Amino acid sequence: MKFDEIATKMLNAFITNDELTSTDITKIIFNPRNRDISIKKNNLIIHRLKNWVKSGIIINGTIKNKVAHYHLNSNKIKIGQLLLEIDDNIEKLGYALIIDIKDEPLIVKILDEV
Repeated sequence: MKFDEIATKMLNAFITNDELTSTDITKIIFNPRNRDISIKKNNLIIHRLKNWVKSGIIINGTIKNKVAHYHLNSNKIKIGQLLLEIDDNIEKLGYALIIDIKDEPLIVKILDEV
């Protein structure tokens, strides 16, 4: 699974909000100017959300007024300390946001602060 700029923005949106719809994410990331652009970008977000649900990153939670609301799966998202070990020398590199998909941790973002 790749984490490009859109995926990083989606993840940031989930971190700062408890529950989001595809339309909420579309507005946060793209701020579409008209209905046609909004529909096109929303379809892109829906496709990514479906993949994220399959991989377990997010959970398709409640459905309110026939609209799915998604939230992060806290079991898959972790913050960990990065360590670099070379010949018994260990250097602390800082903290990172890590997503654990199928027991294969993926570093998504290096954090300035925890």
